[in-house]
Amino acid sequence: MEKRTVQLAIEGMTCDHCAVTIERALHDVPGVEHAAKSRSCMRASARG
Repeated sequence: MEKRTVQLAIEGMTCDHCAVTIERALHDVPGVEHAAKSRSCMRASARG
């Protein structure tokens, strides 16, 4: 199966706690091998 990276625009990610919560939630999605977030850019990415 081909792996790909998805970029997500995130609204309302205003603090580090929000960013960590989003990253943990992405890690819990079946098939996601890597998740990262950028609070300053209001974006997250997931690869799997």
